[in-house]
Parts: sequence; structure tokens; C-alpha cells
Amino acid sequence: MIHFLDEGDDESFIDSAVECVVNNNLETRDTPVVYTPLHGTGGRIIPTVIERAGFSHVFALNEQMIADPDFSTCPSPNPEDMAAYNLGIEKANQLKIDHVIATDPDADRVGVCVRRLNNDFKLLSGNELGALLLNYILEQRHKQELLSENSLMIDTVVTSDLGKEIARKYELYNISVLTGFKYIGSLINEFNETNEYKFEFGYEESLGFLAKGYVADKDAVSTALIIVEMINYYKGQNKNLLDVLNDIYEEFGYYLNKQISIMLEPNLATKRIEKIMEHFRNPDLVEIIGHDIVEVADYERQIRYSDEEEIRINLPQENAIKISLKNDCWIAIRPSGTEPKLKFYLGVKADSLDDAKELIKNLQDYINDTLEELFI
Repeated sequence: MIHFLDEGDDESFIDSAVECVVNNNLETRDTPVVYTPLHGTGGRIIPTVIERAGFSHVFALNEQMIADPDFSTCPSPNPEDMAAYNLGIEKANQLKIDHVIATDPDADRVGVCVRRLNNDFKLLSGNELGALLLNYILEQRHKQELLSENSLMIDTVVTSDLGKEIARKYELYNISVLTGFKYIGSLINEFNETNEYKFEFGYEESLGFLAKGYVADKDAVSTALIIVEMINYYKGQNKNLLDVLNDIYEEFGYYLNKQISIMLEPNLATKRIEKIMEHFRNPDLVEIIGHDIVEVADYERQIRYSDEEEIRINLPQENAIKISLKNDCWIAIRPSGTEPKLKFYLGVKADSLDDAKELIKNLQDYINDTLEELFI
């Protein structure tokens, strides 16, 4: 009943990953980057994939290339955590490199830190990196006339709306699913069989990305390759990824997102979660931070409703709500399925970065004030 994989299986996977290169005609291929697998499995395969795709000057962080279940050189083996990049940033500073790439221990999520003008590093969020990848991939495929009338981007209901705007520019269909890449993978498998849509890109805000349906799950291997490719492409324009992200904001508006996790006492969690969800489901709640509520998506009742209509939500049932405001801001609330924790997702759009930051702060203050009032 056990089948042991051999090097032939590795080679097949490597070949498939290398085929995910978006533009084979890049002139710049030697832009230096630092890569760390955070003591995980990515170290066995990602450098090989990047090298075979023709990119040089990827400096592996030797201290973290060793498999280590204790993660002894890494305070947090999570590419969403800035602490995971400490050693990588040290090496980048030594070598005067602008980008540090990290994959999580099982190599399905990938993150990037980018040097700012003041020489410190900014960790890109999943929404920011997703927008960069989507924008690059669609721009290149559009130039190569590879997009189809039924091309599709898949994201989640708590992912930034910026991706939807980028997809709309290139006339892609968009489907938003519940949190969890399994839902994206399920649609990829379905459309591979039916050919109803041509999958172009799928992502979620927690650093899960997939640019080609050769697997039906988030994949840091092919994504790391495309990130290296993207860094090289924009280096040819004398830009780093932060420069490109700013260009995207200038074109589409400033989108910011924030996640707030509220840990609850285990013996009080169930009742408190019920009370919080009941508050946000209350039809008497008609405005938030001075802006009218225009739509509520209730994924437990599987109904999306506004003043004009109610629409059935064709997604699996889940105790989650998304509230959209008239000013293009939104709040989503979802209890954790495994911990006594409630997650709030905040999304805003503004004409300037300062205005977007103010809106995010106002929403965060509103959440904190509401919780204090409910449990004072």
C-alpha cells in the first residue's frame, strides 16, 4: 500500500514548476536575492527550480537550509512574521541586496521583504504580494496574447478588492470563495474537467498563491520562481517591488487591509462569539464609522442582502459575515474553527495612503469600541 517516490518524481515536479515561468524572454536574469526555506523543505527544491529556469545570483541562507524541527535559528518559521526574516535581512545588508524571499517549512506559502529608501525592510502582506503577482502575470500574458475570453482569477471573500480591480482591467472573470485554499483547489479541478473557465491565478491573503493549475493547492515553489522572475523584470526598469506596488496604487487606488485576532477565554468563548456575531447580524446596524452599510453577506444563512434585494450565496455554509460600506470599505468577521478566537478582516480603499491609513485606524477603533461596549 506504500509507494516510495524516487528522483523521477522530483524531476517531474521540477519540470512542471519551471514551466510556470511567465516571460521566457527576460533580458535581466542576474538580480541578486536572498532565499531562506526557514529550515524547511523548500531548501531541497526551490534553488534547483530557480537555477534551471535560468536565474542566477540567488543567495541561499546556509544557516537555515538545514532541516531542523526545532527551527533553532528562527524565532518564528512563519513568512507572515517579520521575525522570520532576521537572518535573511542580515545577509541582504551584508551583500547590499534589496529582496529577501522566505518559504514556510512545508513550502506552500511564500513571503518577501523589500528594502525601503531608508534602508530598512518592509514585509509585504499577502494582499500586497498577491496584487504584485497578479498584475505582473496578467500584464505579461496579455502582451503574449495568452489570456482567453473565459480567463479566471480566484480569490477569497476576505482578500483585498485590489485583485478584483486588476482582474477587471484585463477582463477576467472572478470567483471569491471562503477562506481556505482547498476551495480554490476544488474549483481548479472542476474547471480542468469542464473547461468552463481558464485558470490564471488564485490567492488568499495569508501568503498562499498559485499561478498555474499543475497542483490544486497553494505552492511556494512555482511562486518563488515567479517572484524572482518579477524582481528581475522590474530591475530592468530600475524598480524594486515597492516601486511597482506604488505604481499599482497610483493606477487603482490605495487599498489597505488589516486582520485583528481576538483571543477569548475558552470557557467564555462560545457565548461571546455568539453575542458578537448576533450584534453584526442585527438589521438595526445600518452604518459604521459614519458610512452607510450597502450590503451584508451572511455565509451562515447563505444570503447576500442589501436594501434592494436578497441573493443566494452559492458557497458552503460557514459562520462568517462580510459587511460592505458605501465608501468601498468592508469588515468581515469569522470565528476560528480550532481555537477560542475571533478574526476581524478590514479592507479600505482611498485616494491616498494617508487617507487609507486613517480609514483602517477608524475601523480598528470601531471594532475595539464595539467589543468593549458589548462586554463592559
